[in-house]
Amino acid sequence: MFQTFNHRDTAHNGDMDKGCMETVEVDLGERSYPIFIGNGTLNKIGKTLEGYTNSRTLAIVTNPTVSDLYLEEVKGSFEKSKF
Repeated sequence: MFQTFNHRDTAHNGDMDKGCMETVEVDLGERSYPIFIGNGTLNKIGKTLEGYTNSRTLAIVTNPTVSDLYLEEVKGSFEKSKF
């Protein structure tokens, strides 16, 4: 049901601690989707998702605890990528 892929972010010159993003594919047929895991991925999530969709509309699902910590960074990344 899950497939895992590793992607190196060349912006960090190969530093695995800062530059590796793991992608876990949730295999649900037509409803499949990726989960991105890694350090420093939030400020790049807009750019990352550009390759996964032609849509410019999205929804962020969160809770008060996570929202207080990360929502502004995620929204900023999406805004930079014109979502």
